[in-house]
Amino acid sequence: MKGQEIINHAVRAEMPDREALRESCIRQATRKSTVKHSVWVKRLIPAAACLAVVIAALIAFPSLYGNLNGTPPSTQPGTTQTDETKPSSTKQNDKVTAHEFTANDIPAPDAAMTGMFNLSGDDYIKMTYEEITDYFGAALPIAELLPALSLQPKTKDYPYGIYKSDSKYPVWDGDTLVESKEPRGIYYDVNSFLFASADGKQSLGIHLDKVFHYPTYNFISALEKVEKLTFSQINGRELAVFHFTEDKNDCYYVEFVNGEVSYCVGSSNLSREDFFKCLTALVKETAPVTNPRTIIGKTGAIDDYACYIAVECDNGTGYGVHLPQGEAEKYTIFQEVKVVFNGEPATIGHIWRQQLVSFKAVEN
Repeated sequence: MKGQEIINHAVRAEMPDREALRESCIRQATRKSTVKHSVWVKRLIPAAACLAVVIAALIAFPSLYGNLNGTPPSTQPGTTQTDETKPSSTKQNDKVTAHEFTANDIPAPDAAMTGMFNLSGDDYIKMTYEEITDYFGAALPIAELLPALSLQPKTKDYPYGIYKSDSKYPVWDGDTLVESKEPRGIYYDVNSFLFASADGKQSLGIHLDKVFHYPTYNFISALEKVEKLTFSQINGRELAVFHFTEDKNDCYYVEFVNGEVSYCVGSSNLSREDFFKCLTALVKETAPVTNPRTIIGKTGAIDDYACYIAVECDNGTGYGVHLPQGEAEKYTIFQEVKVVFNGEPATIGHIWRQQLVSFKAVEN
């Protein structure tokens, strides 16, 4: 499903028939619409309203995927997060202005690598806008900050929602699959919010999830020729903001975590000042952190070709670390390593080569 069909589903959040969805994916069908929305709409497919959706391919060990949004390890100074995830309304940062707000200019990134994930319609719980924002503890005052943008409506039958199961499920005990001791509970909660102008030329999309992170972009190619990432200090946080042109649209994009909630925020054709204003309202204010930051954990999946190593900390928090060429092959699985880097992970759960200070094995 591509093009205008994706746009239509993103705006209306319709739940397609399973067979119709399969056929449309095969045929790459498109649909006409009276309003042409800007490019970032295509990156905010409201997957929680679908029976079958695409998701990120999992890294080798299950605990890594399950804790990408969890509390950072205690060895990472000053980054412990509280359970309170709701940002402080529209309060602006007193120390940073839009003039000082920096963005990393990159080529348009690729769409994230995906696999298929089946969601049971029987598990779907529909929610109103108020209910879903309360679930995430998220204040989204975009229309108040930018009156030209309005929240695009969902359909009456298929609004926002989550997937929750009271059934037990198979888990891996190290040797074989066994039945879980507890019910599955909430297992999918990806929801997207689109604020757009009347003509569809300007938009800001917000993509939230708590229990299963759904990436928007794959930055490997886009960052290939970037030597160093710069970070903007927003409400005490150090975030990597990206700036690029996609389908002739001027885009800003950033990822961050408020407590347990993952935020992917992107704009099309908004000014630098307007994007900064919205970002400041969304990012939870915290005490500043001193760089560099440190995590210690054990290696999991290692990809020599992609120069990538998955690192899992003792508390279960997982990170994907992108290394310089030829470095990944120097390490083995389950080896203890120390990762030192600047800023927060530039994308959720990922520490990039351009922010690394050092990556070394821990001597026993």
